[in-house]
Amino acid sequence: MEEIIFGYGREKKALKINESFELLENKNVEKKEIDLNKIFENLKIEGEKIGLILPDTTRPLPAKEVLKSFISKFFDKEITIFIGTGTHRSPEKEELMDYLGEYIEKFRVIINSAKNFENYKYIGKTEMGTEVELLENLLMQDQIIGFTVVRPHYYAGFSGGRKIFLPGVSSYKTIQQNHKFVLEKDPSKGKNPYAVLGSLEKNPIHLDMMDVLKLIPVPYLLFNFVVLNKKIIFYSTDFYKSVDFVKENFQLKVEEKFDTLIISAGGFPFDTNFIQGHKALEHSIGALKEGGKIFAYIEAKEGFGSKDCSDFLKIGSIEAVTKKLHMDFKVYGHTALTILLKAKRFDINLHTLLSDDDLKLMKYKRWDGLTLPKNLGRVGIINQASLYYFPQA
Repeated sequence: MEEIIFGYGREKKALKINESFELLENKNVEKKEIDLNKIFENLKIEGEKIGLILPDTTRPLPAKEVLKSFISKFFDKEITIFIGTGTHRSPEKEELMDYLGEYIEKFRVIINSAKNFENYKYIGKTEMGTEVELLENLLMQDQIIGFTVVRPHYYAGFSGGRKIFLPGVSSYKTIQQNHKFVLEKDPSKGKNPYAVLGSLEKNPIHLDMMDVLKLIPVPYLLFNFVVLNKKIIFYSTDFYKSVDFVKENFQLKVEEKFDTLIISAGGFPFDTNFIQGHKALEHSIGALKEGGKIFAYIEAKEGFGSKDCSDFLKIGSIEAVTKKLHMDFKVYGHTALTILLKAKRFDINLHTLLSDDDLKLMKYKRWDGLTLPKNLGRVGIINQASLYYFPQA
């Protein structure tokens, strides 16, 4: 018997395992922490007004450390901090204080609130037709600096980079138009086969986001970080180089798929709500046999994280949800679709704070997080399933 520790919210959960298992990770990842002061030492910025865009608190950016290093060099500039929430809820003041530290009091902080449409300015249309509206205050800066976190993403291919603008600081209208490319134009065909985990090639959501960068009228520079255990282990101002690093170090492949997976999203902030936490399931299923079992630690203290998600789950069938999405697309309606698609293919068991009614909507089962059934077959364990991922081809 062996005891394995899993992340669960801000806690740790211990599970005793009688079965033999394989721990799925890359033990050769270069874990040396990047010196943030060296990142910015040769950086030159024109103008006085600097807009810093940070992802919200659902991303593992060590924001206080990044800001400390940046501001120590550019303390004489007029700095505004923008929190790129996209369609996520606004962080509470206590969360922001924990995230930004002393800088919440020293600088103006503007949180993206995507449905406050008067806060946005139209800057043009992408080749695919998305009407791009960004925060007007951001466009008033002399220079924009974005700090992004690159990780696998279940329909944009990878997070980070261009996503700091769209959805980060975009209006709800712009986000909706972009994210609808997750569907085929033909309602009978469902999801777009190129809008998938870990792939940028022909990915319509990614390509549309990249088009947005061409429209931004203010000089900008993005620092694309890779974070492991709250430490920055790689960065590049070239998004694709950071993507390559993630692929080389965190994309895993298996010769034979497993009968059972035991996974954790990695704890806070990756399982704050189920919309965030379910990504761990999406990242893992490429290593699981059809009909296989998943036992997952996903706290989801804030529930689903969106009423749209639960409303679409209440529709019931995959076919009905797909039809509704084509008629009235909602970003987290698509998340509901992916939740149901996984339930159809796998036996999913959650240790979670979600209610029994929530689990019933998803067609998932509750797991006590302490015991496992017998005869699990070949078992794989993924302890940071929000970062490690398996191709689903």
